[in-house]
Amino acid sequence: MGNRFDAAAADVDVSKPARAQHGETVEALGRAVDESIRVRWCCRNEKKMLPVNPLLDAFVYFRIFLTHDLNVFPQSRFGLPHILPARAQHVMPLRSMSLAMARRAALAAQGFAASRPGCTVNAGHIRRTVRQLGLLQLDFVNVLVPAHQMVLFSRLGPYDLACYERAIYDGGHFAEQWAHEASIVPVAAWPWLQHRRESFRPWPNSPIMKLKGKRKYLAEIIELIEEIGAVTSQDCPAMPGPARKPGDWHRSVPRWALEYHFGYGKLAVRRRLPNFQRVYDLAERVIDPRHFDTRLSVADQRRELIRQAARACGIATLADLADYYRMTNRDAAPRVLELVDEGVLQP
Repeated sequence: MGNRFDAAAADVDVSKPARAQHGETVEALGRAVDESIRVRWCCRNEKKMLPVNPLLDAFVYFRIFLTHDLNVFPQSRFGLPHILPARAQHVMPLRSMSLAMARRAALAAQGFAASRPGCTVNAGHIRRTVRQLGLLQLDFVNVLVPAHQMVLFSRLGPYDLACYERAIYDGGHFAEQWAHEASIVPVAAWPWLQHRRESFRPWPNSPIMKLKGKRKYLAEIIELIEEIGAVTSQDCPAMPGPARKPGDWHRSVPRWALEYHFGYGKLAVRRRLPNFQRVYDLAERVIDPRHFDTRLSVADQRRELIRQAARACGIATLADLADYYRMTNRDAAPRVLELVDEGVLQP
């Protein structure tokens, strides 16, 4: 097959040819997922996959089910090198899967089949994990830490929260957007969510919608950011909000105004403060121009979201694919059929 990988990272000695049970010469396709999973081999003569451990089969089943140019883990330092080449022409797509196979495919797609890094978790590990998931839903309701930070812990193990902040908010690799819910998404997904921003409608009972002089106040917020740069709600002009009763929790009017502009895509999140408060800036200052200026049809946007949802799910129903980015089945179904016709998805 001629599959290449980083032998040093895989801890596999490829200088000596190995032998399968029947004496065929084989070559390593990857390193172990953990100590219980050794190397999966490919027979050169018969081009058959020789399973070593059922868990590793999940990568193969996942790769066959989604017959697109996806390499599950391109960076061998993160866990596994390429399990299969971009298009394994000698492998026939599966027409059916057992329940156990489907479970392993879903777990592999979500990053649970790879071993945790054998070194201190760095920004690269975090970025690759979020890219594999397609989105990281933000959830600040917590017992120990915000729930979305546990998502990364479950796949990577312990990590420095300062490293997480650098990975997500430094370098322009990601953006906060309304995706599934409020989520962190790769910045490349910005044009795919354009229709979501265009169809955004604020909560009709929010204080900003009932504010007298709303348009003037909203314009003042944008002018302030243009002049001084990124701001929090505390930097904005104060405005009286609804009357509060003891124990009530309400967002301030400036915060409602910033979220109004965020929903429509005029503002983006530059970073978060230690108290999780958003720091907003003009979207064109935060989002890479390559993505900010990209315009796609709504059909193309939804197709790309479904493609990413399929990668993250591994195996899914129509409802699963649609809900990953909060799409209706009606909107998702034509895009799924198009991806089937392209050979991206296997029904």
